[in-house]
Amino acid sequence: MHLHLIPVESFLNHITFFICSS
Repeated sequence: MHLHLIPVESFLNHITFFICSS
C-alpha cells in the first residue's frame, strides 16, 4: 500500500506524472 500522508510524497508523485505526461 502507498499512503500519501506526506506532502513531499504528493509532490514527487506530481513530478513523476508531469514527466510521464511529457
